[in-house]
Amino acid sequence: MARTVTFPTASGDGQGLLAVPQAPGPGVLLLPNFRGLAPDTVAAAQRLARAGCPTLAVDFLHRVPLRFDDFYEQGPAALLSLDLGTLADDINGAAAFLLRHPLVSGAHVCAFGHEGGGALALWAAAISPRVMTVSAAYPARQLWRAEGIHLHGFTGSHVLLHLADDATSFTPADAQRLRDELQPAGTSVEIVTYPGTRHGFLADIRPDLFNDAAAELVFERTATLARVAAAASA
Repeated sequence: MARTVTFPTASGDGQGLLAVPQAPGPGVLLLPNFRGLAPDTVAAAQRLARAGCPTLAVDFLHRVPLRFDDFYEQGPAALLSLDLGTLADDINGAAAFLLRHPLVSGAHVCAFGHEGGGALALWAAAISPRVMTVSAAYPARQLWRAEGIHLHGFTGSHVLLHLADDATSFTPADAQRLRDELQPAGTSVEIVTYPGTRHGFLADIRPDLFNDAAAELVFERTATLARVAAAASA
């Protein structure tokens, strides 16, 4: 069962969607794609909860008045226009809220997302000491190019990168550059490519792109990463 929750941040109340399993498990901070809490983000939170991970999907757009009929068109521009300090406050507040939940085990959370959310998941480990592991699927490069998001101060211990087979956006060369950037600080970077997939294969709102078998592997590997990290920090 997923429910809307609010949590305190340095910029005011944050908001998100919380999905929890029946038993305790490692916390996963789900950073949404450019379109916020779209159906594929909600489905991802529920799948991670079924895998045993209490999951909080952060709603970065709850402060932005969007018309429902234009949500998919307005969402990306609205997210990219948000103040970086507010985004960072929402991430830190969400991670702290998740760690206080009675069903969350361990002292750190795993950040997860795809495309824009994947970039934000990587950024989360650079701005929040509560995030120690990251699972990111084909993270969007334009967040680094245009929005001033950088990975300086990255403290994550392990990064798991999920790449689409067609590599039209985040390519193996991009993944290798990210590995070269993070490894000197002691971060291990694992790169997994999913055969037969196209960019967007986690978006179940796009039947032309969605690959359920690959998506299930992504969620399983994310849950495993979160469990290992939680056990190490217990």
